[in-house]
Amino acid sequence: MERLQDVNWKEVALWGLLILGLYFVLPHLAGAGTGGEEFSDIYDTISGWSQGVLGKVLAVGAFLTGMGIGIVRQSLTSCVVGIGTALAVQYFPTVVDNIVSAII
Repeated sequence: MERLQDVNWKEVALWGLLILGLYFVLPHLAGAGTGGEEFSDIYDTISGWSQGVLGKVLAVGAFLTGMGIGIVRQSLTSCVVGIGTALAVQYFPTVVDNIVSAII
């Protein structure tokens, strides 16, 4: 058993402050997806772009660019990056909506 004078009190104080800070911060994070109505128009516009024609153009462009680079380098890595970018552009707004609505 450690003796009281051997305890690193600075470390105990830092851990205590960390736990106290988390105690005050974590409840506020539970409502992180609420509010911010002034940004809803911007979010709707960007989300519409990425899931609309612009998103499809970017997705196809990323895929074709990845295919072209993959052919030149004779590697599938660029093609996979192109496919991942295409999927992210098309589906990321839906994923964000589902994550935020699941938390609320």
